[in-house]
Amino acid sequence: MADSDVRMGAVLEGYAKFLRERDLALPKHQPYLVRWVHEFLLYAQGHGGYTFEQTLDMFLAEIGKRGDLKPWQIQQAADAVRIYRYQYREAKDDGQGGGPPAGLNDHVAILVRLRQVIRLIAL
Repeated sequence: MADSDVRMGAVLEGYAKFLRERDLALPKHQPYLVRWVHEFLLYAQGHGGYTFEQTLDMFLAEIGKRGDLKPWQIQQAADAVRIYRYQYREAKDDGQGGGPPAGLNDHVAILVRLRQVIRLIAL
């Protein structure tokens, strides 16, 4: 097993433990959140040079092209990755618009954001 695979496994195991300890998702949903983060991290490795939010938007558009995912699954992926980035890693805004969108907890802002993602998928 390559060193990067070991590091990835440790990161994902730590994230899974974080979800369990903080009770951030139902136990039956936690493996899906970990899987989304794993897919995102693999995607991000090949798409450097962008802010976190830009990379996330591109990732969401890419998984949306699959055709077998429902909108709630795309939102679940976005939520999982943001929990990883902003809570698990306790990352700060990178000064390039990479912070969480203003009003993330506001339902209207969430719907606007989802609409943007759906438009990207339709392209």
